[in-house]
Formats: sequence, structure tokens, C-alpha cells
Amino acid sequence: MTSKAASSSDRSQDRELEQQSVVPVVAEQAVVSKRQIVSERTRITVSTEAHEELVEHSLTTTDVAIERRPVGHVFGPGESLPGVRTEGDVTVIPVFEEVLVVETRLQLKEELRIRQQAKRELVSTPVVLRRQHVEIDRSVPDQGPDQETQQDRKKP
Repeated sequence: MTSKAASSSDRSQDRELEQQSVVPVVAEQAVVSKRQIVSERTRITVSTEAHEELVEHSLTTTDVAIERRPVGHVFGPGESLPGVRTEGDVTVIPVFEEVLVVETRLQLKEELRIRQQAKRELVSTPVVLRRQHVEIDRSVPDQGPDQETQQDRKKP
């Protein structure tokens, strides 16, 4: 073959190679991983304090007044004896004694009259109350040799 023929055959081979050339397609894939890094520490402190406060409340007291009333009534045989009774806000308790007569009879000697009176008064009593306070302290820890800084993480 001549040089022209050889060069035309080289050209046709080049064209065939250009038409048959494979262009590789490259795709990147991202790989994501994570690890724990201490970025700050939090300290919470709870303290309790006690303080005294006056508390007002109502107290009810009951006073009792006892009155002795002589009666002097003599009961005959078969007569019914009075028992403990209440007249309004007064409780009446009969007190008996035997007296010697030709025959024995029961005589009502006296009655005890008990009256109850309720009084209300406002009193103040000191009591101890407790209250808690919370203090939160956040701090960034010192970075050791195995911890990376934020600037190191940003570098590609």
C-alpha cells in the first residue's frame, strides 16, 4: 500500500474508534458518619432554704361555768327521779342524797348547771417553710488531644 492508502485507512479506523468510544460516567457517593463530641457541660445546683412565716388561724375554746342551785325536793316512794337533761345550752345534772326520816326517802339536794360558751380568737403561730432555688451553670469543656475543634470539622 501506498502512503495515501495507509493514511486513509488510518483515518477510517480513527473515525470508527471515535464512533465506538465509550465515555465513562463517574458518580460520587457521600458517606455520612457521626461521633459524639462533648460541646458543653451543664451543672444544676438545687439549694433549700428555710424561713419563718406567721400563719394566722382560728382557734375555738370552750369555757365551762358551773352553777350550784339548791332544790330541796323530797321524793316519795314510786315517784320518778329526774335524769340528766339539757335546757337550751345548759346541761342539768341532778345530785341526790338520802336523808333519814322515819322512812328513807330520796331528796333532790341540788342541781349542777353547766353552761358551755364558745369563744373564737385569731392567733398567729410561727411556722418554718422551705423553698428551693435552682442554679444552672453551662461550661465548655477543655478540648483534649482526641477531640477535634469546630475549625477542624469544617476543613475538607
